[in-house]
Amino acid sequence: MVAQNPSWSWEIYIARSLCGRFLPNLQTAGTENASTKEAARRIVGNRAPSGIGFFARPHINPGDYTIFRWPSPPSSPKPYEEAIYDVYSDLLSQQEGPGLNRLLSPPLEPVLIQVETLSFQDSAPFEPHGAPRGLGVLPEEERFKPAVDSAIADYLKRNEQSFQLQRKFNLSKYDLITKAEEQALGKNDPSACQKYAGYERWVELSAVGFNQDQTVAVVHFIDGWRRPCSTTMVSVQGKDRMLQKRGGKWHLLANSVFSDSIS
Repeated sequence: MVAQNPSWSWEIYIARSLCGRFLPNLQTAGTENASTKEAARRIVGNRAPSGIGFFARPHINPGDYTIFRWPSPPSSPKPYEEAIYDVYSDLLSQQEGPGLNRLLSPPLEPVLIQVETLSFQDSAPFEPHGAPRGLGVLPEEERFKPAVDSAIADYLKRNEQSFQLQRKFNLSKYDLITKAEEQALGKNDPSACQKYAGYERWVELSAVGFNQDQTVAVVHFIDGWRRPCSTTMVSVQGKDRMLQKRGGKWHLLANSVFSDSIS
């Protein structure tokens, strides 16, 4: 077994161990900047005409371990307070449904987001009597079901109480609005109407539930379309959504059940 140098990464150590077993006379020298091609030349050396053994003693740079590299492990989960804003931002930036529905939908931005997350006192994500409301989500692909189940369990725990959202959304134009301000708009308060003029999309969000490695997320949100200080309400939808993280972005997962509530 090759003794491990504290300055080596585990990948260099594995490469040295393998080479030490199959190439007993292996020596190490040089820096970690040699190319894979040069590393192969030094490993193979100059073969004797008889084809037996090595004519020259081979050697390898510690940095040449790339020829033995294993796939990189998944990135570590982010702190919850940071990860949720990645989910919210990607979720609110995605158009849903077929082309005609998208044409009839309100613009994605600008968007007003309620500061307080949905809680036990709200109609969603909990039933009126206070029991956790089951999410209407079932992935079309069976392979996602264990991860979704894990995310739902986390979702129910995270939504036991409400918390206040921060200005950490990655959206080009949005604003946060409190319940008190929303009530003022409902009463046509002039200052509130002027402050939020131009916003047509209104959103209320639940806490996000993640599976253990943060590759799947579930969330409930209320998506409304109306103009401030206007009695006209085009639509309000309650939506249960699953998302999968791919390439650093959160993408909607196909749901095999329809659970949206429309009012």
